[in-house]
Amino acid sequence: MPGIIYQPLNHKRREIRLLILKSSVTDQPGESSNDRDQPIQYSFHITSLALYSNKFESDIFNNSGIGTAAWGLNELQKFVRRAAGQKPAGYTALSYVWGDPACVCDVEIDGQQVKIPRNLFEALTSVRVNTSSRVLWADALCINQEDDVEKSWQVQEMATIYRRAQSVISWLGGATGQTRVAYSVFRDLQGKEDWSNMSFLNAFQSRATSGAAFEEEVARLVDDPERWTAMLAILDRPYWTRMWIFPELACARNRFFLCGDELLKDIDRTVQRLIASPHLVGKAALDLMAEERSSMILAARGLTFRSPEGLAIDERKARRPLLVRLLRNLSTLVASDERDLIYALLSIADDRVVLEIIPDYSKTVVDVFTQAAMALLKQNHLEVFLDAVSSEASQRLGLPSWAPDWPEWRDLKLNHDLYRVCDYKFKQRSTNLHFNTRHVTLDCYIVDEIMLTGEPYRTKPPIASATMRGFKLCEWLESIESAIWDHSRYIKTQGESSTGRKQDITLRLLSADALFEPPARRIPRNLPPESISDIYHKLRTADSLTALRDYMGQASVQKTFTNVGSYFSAVRHTLLRNNGARPFRTVGGYSCLSVEGECKFGDSVVIVPGLDIPLILRKTEPGHVSESPYSLVGVAYVHGIMDGEYFSQRTPRPERQRVTLC
Repeated sequence: MPGIIYQPLNHKRREIRLLILKSSVTDQPGESSNDRDQPIQYSFHITSLALYSNKFESDIFNNSGIGTAAWGLNELQKFVRRAAGQKPAGYTALSYVWGDPACVCDVEIDGQQVKIPRNLFEALTSVRVNTSSRVLWADALCINQEDDVEKSWQVQEMATIYRRAQSVISWLGGATGQTRVAYSVFRDLQGKEDWSNMSFLNAFQSRATSGAAFEEEVARLVDDPERWTAMLAILDRPYWTRMWIFPELACARNRFFLCGDELLKDIDRTVQRLIASPHLVGKAALDLMAEERSSMILAARGLTFRSPEGLAIDERKARRPLLVRLLRNLSTLVASDERDLIYALLSIADDRVVLEIIPDYSKTVVDVFTQAAMALLKQNHLEVFLDAVSSEASQRLGLPSWAPDWPEWRDLKLNHDLYRVCDYKFKQRSTNLHFNTRHVTLDCYIVDEIMLTGEPYRTKPPIASATMRGFKLCEWLESIESAIWDHSRYIKTQGESSTGRKQDITLRLLSADALFEPPARRIPRNLPPESISDIYHKLRTADSLTALRDYMGQASVQKTFTNVGSYFSAVRHTLLRNNGARPFRTVGGYSCLSVEGECKFGDSVVIVPGLDIPLILRKTEPGHVSESPYSLVGVAYVHGIMDGEYFSQRTPRPERQRVTLC
């Protein structure tokens, strides 16, 4: 922070800085009404994290040689204990949003006037007035933000800093007219099921007895617009949208939420329970489950060490989420420095050691994202290729086509169980990967080359053609028909007419032959020809998905055609969730649908062993430095290979080929 003269920290000793409130300010919270007007005066003191271990600690850096008398820390430990007024020494970690860097206030540290963000200033003031915490850790002040080397290794310690803190105070911001009402809501809910003072055994037993009372309170809350709106206002605070907040929330043993002068423990756990309530239906459920409100809290719910029952388990045995899962679940969270999207989550990921990603703020965002993709692929997370397609990796930052742009990531919602490109006899669960800076070389099966593409289906006009109307469903069906062949190989073996077979292929292509959400079920293979023909002709006359839905919703249609509702759901998910889906056919006669990403003449459809969804690769421009240069451009449904036919019907067995992605 500008204006501070920092004494260097010793990395080997795992040193951190603590802020200690000067004794000139009262140690009794709220004792004086003038507390807010007194200048904030702190002093820095350097200590070692080795002095603050706890029985739930599962830190990989534990070393019995650290913190002994040989380190010369005894006197420092005694001083911190005296300053904190507690035995053993304890400190409070502050969790907050930095806010607008241009909006600053003054505090005094070691006799120097230092300008800090206003939001941090308000947090320090409220902590001083409303709590007894006098020894604090706040990253903006306790880490030298101008020193990339110190910042890099201190970031590695962040999870440990919050885990070893006596408590963590989450600063939600200043109070509004709704704050008091919102906190009363949380207190009422917590009063119906309070685990804070229970033993772990009692916490388990209390679920059944307290559940009814809690649900009654939820029902009253949903029916009270004033209280419900006030509660949502708390969850709409910027605090819940920041990436760094998540590991701080996940690691805290004792967490208090401070908003203005209102202080309450474990609001996040209360919201977790509220989300799971059966009384939360309709608009209320949609309000609370809005992604920007709930993604952080829902992801935290999956962390064993943040639940009361999870704390009863030795944390060394608790399973934490993998980094790739955290990145997907928390894709809506933001960071002012995009490198922190990786570094913030790395500290709490179960695979943080094997990934071998070391925070380094001398690297660019592109370097950090590329390194993370390499590390994940080395651990056989081949679905990272799909993540790269969903985020259009190369578009914004100029990333390699196979490295996800995590801020732009979105869930394709593909049901992997329905994409089975390999028969089990031929299926191999891994591919050989080799990396070289921005390139990855892998073994795959090149299925075929695209020779003809149809028009993409769009639910709304392209931005460049705002006046152009969107595709009608019937028009897109014609595009599919013009893009496919009759697949004579199937007609010969199955004895079907060309017309009937084309209709069947078209219907299956239109829905990608699968449902994108549970219940996971394929369209019946034995759908009667009359059903196929009738649905097909109805599609040819349908102007929109709404018209198709109305038709398929008729009782007579539901009775006549088995699973017609499931088919409509499949069509709807295929089109609405993949705006721009484009049909295409290959040289060998495969009918395909580009489920995500663009495709064009000359692109190749490939199967990567271990990845059940076909990829679309494109040769890069001539002269590109690469032995076999391709870029990853999309994923596809390919009719005729999704159940292993590509391997079972080909003699000799297809051979792997080596390609390089860039």
